[in-house]
Amino acid sequence: MKLLNYKFLPLHLLFITGILAEYYLRVPYYILTGSFLVSVTALYFFKNRAATQFIQKPFFTIAALVLFFLLGSLVMKLHSGKAYKTHYTHLKNYQENQLWYFKIVNPEKKTARYHRFTAEVIQMDSLKASGKIMLYIKADSLKSVYSGDVLALQTKLQPIKKMLNPGLFNYENYLAKKQIYHQVYTNFREATILTKETSLHSLAARLQTNIRLKLKKQGFANNELAIINALLLGYRLDVSKEMYADFASAGVIHILAISGLHIGILLFFLSFIFKPFEQLKNGSLYKSLLIILLLWCFAFFTGLSPSVVRAVAMFSFFAYALNRKKQTNTTHVLIVSMFFILLFNPLFVFDVGFQLSYTAVFAIIWIQPLIFKQFRPKFILTKYLWSILSVTLAAQLGLLPLSLFYFHQFPGLFFVSNLVILPFLGFMLGFGLLIVVLLAFDWLPGVFVEVYSFIIKILHEFVSWVAQQEAFIFRDIYFDGYMLLVSYLVLISFIVLIKNFSRQKLVAFSFVSLLFLGVFFLNHLAAEKKDTFIIFHENQQTLLGHHKAKKLVVYSSTNKKPEANYTIKNYGIQYPINSITKSKIPSMLTFKKVHLVVLDTLHNSIPKNGYILLRNSPKINLERLIEQYHPKVIIADGSNYKSVKIRWEKTCVQKKTPFHDTSKKGAFIINR
Repeated sequence: MKLLNYKFLPLHLLFITGILAEYYLRVPYYILTGSFLVSVTALYFFKNRAATQFIQKPFFTIAALVLFFLLGSLVMKLHSGKAYKTHYTHLKNYQENQLWYFKIVNPEKKTARYHRFTAEVIQMDSLKASGKIMLYIKADSLKSVYSGDVLALQTKLQPIKKMLNPGLFNYENYLAKKQIYHQVYTNFREATILTKETSLHSLAARLQTNIRLKLKKQGFANNELAIINALLLGYRLDVSKEMYADFASAGVIHILAISGLHIGILLFFLSFIFKPFEQLKNGSLYKSLLIILLLWCFAFFTGLSPSVVRAVAMFSFFAYALNRKKQTNTTHVLIVSMFFILLFNPLFVFDVGFQLSYTAVFAIIWIQPLIFKQFRPKFILTKYLWSILSVTLAAQLGLLPLSLFYFHQFPGLFFVSNLVILPFLGFMLGFGLLIVVLLAFDWLPGVFVEVYSFIIKILHEFVSWVAQQEAFIFRDIYFDGYMLLVSYLVLISFIVLIKNFSRQKLVAFSFVSLLFLGVFFLNHLAAEKKDTFIIFHENQQTLLGHHKAKKLVVYSSTNKKPEANYTIKNYGIQYPINSITKSKIPSMLTFKKVHLVVLDTLHNSIPKNGYILLRNSPKINLERLIEQYHPKVIIADGSNYKSVKIRWEKTCVQKKTPFHDTSKKGAFIINR
């Protein structure tokens, strides 16, 4: 494992940069392959002619960095589904109604109406195909379906719905980073299950389902059963939105997903159990292999979900490194594990769970010892509690910028929640796994069920109580990508400065701190100059907004408060807005000398060469209106009937007048 002791960080960073470059730039395959072969040749050439020390080999270093950059791009290219000729988007008539064959990969989400699955495309009619789609099956028609099952379905692929309003979650972009570009809605009456595949994933899924069914028969309450399934099996589809929000607000959302925390606890427990192996010849090796085997058995036991597989893969490297006789740098182990995971699937670099897991572990490795040294407890109990609190503080400090960027909130009582829960999490996890094992052999005593149900109930009530302390939960925090990048530069430079103080490091920290203040000031300046008018898309209603500086004036056709509107609420989170006020929809607005007529009935006060918004399907002669007033754009919002908008669009095409349907093109934004 020389790689673990190698200066691998810059190479790994170039590898990740190569992945991102290929994803956004799409370099032709032959250019990547040729460049990669040239870099390999150059690396071999400079290796035999360079000095002994890596730092003294500038040409070898440059060649190695270029090689890893190209390796990242090449791996991304190989994992890009559309790059292959067999991808379904390259097939003729793929957008028409066809007979498709899909293989279920993973269950994604469950609602009252639909169960959502990721599925692989196998075949279109008689043509072999590849790629992934999102499959929605009606809940009332759902039969037993597992990973690996193949469905035959006569259907038409639908494109992923676009983000229609600014500030909302871009689901289309999110799925594109998973190589998913289309979706299918169906029910089991329209589909035929052709095979029951016996792959490793399908066996794991069936095992997980059988365990969940047995747990359900034990009489656990619905909320407690949902937590148990999430805690022990990584199955979160039964977790309600309210429960998920409570755990997020309490800062313990990681409990509801089998993550690095769970696998780390399991690794620590197994290392303690198998410690006597170290007395044997080659005992450390046997111990490492046995622990790794048991970790992967646990992953199989939980259904081999992608998040669990990633966590187990990461800690498999730690299991090997920690049991070596030679001391190993844990940071290098973390970097190497990330490299091999991304080598297997570079798309994980876009996965929020992947980013959070590695950031948390890295923060614990790097920052926790520094925090722990600030206080030296004398008693065993206080030392144990301080170690837990220091781990929590380190992880939260590392995750803070990412949490603000993705979730725009910060749980102020996270340290209370974790200080109470983490000391007992190992016990809850171990006791739960014991219950599952006993249940598999039908040896489970009823008292175990009662005790465990009581423990989980107390956990749920405590989390709910913390989540109700609204004064300590900071929500709707504006935090953009520039602030994310610069805040990590500040954090890294500060930790480097504290670990080993020097004048150069103080200068570096001062510089990045000023850079952060500069970004903050520029954001404030840009916000003050903001002057935008937006016609949002809202089904069966009209919703307009004038965003000037840090104020938003909302014009709505309903009596609902603007802050209660989902679209306005999310817009206010994504942009720095201090106040939101409501006003009635006028018949005409003037925005920077541009006239916008809001038309629900025909009236005479229509200026020429302006914008016309049609709402509530007004009975007008659009052809005559265009000839008389020559509007720049005709806009139809979500309050109009679909059939009426289709007729309007045809008229606008004939009259060569731009037509904007918010249900297709999204919100209409005027920036002048």
